[in-house]
Amino acid sequence: MFGDGHAEAPRRKDLVNPAINHLWRPRWNNDNEPHNEVTWTVDRRREDQPDPR
Repeated sequence: MFGDGHAEAPRRKDLVNPAINHLWRPRWNNDNEPHNEVTWTVDRRREDQPDPR
């Protein structure tokens, strides 16, 4: 749920995609910048599941 009242249900593999400048990267940060200097790994067993609410 977002502050403006809308909700989204992205797939985990999209939400936590470590790719540089990926659509979701800026959404994780308060300043809406992708912060490409930080990276992480993805749990491949769970990447096709919706993110838990």
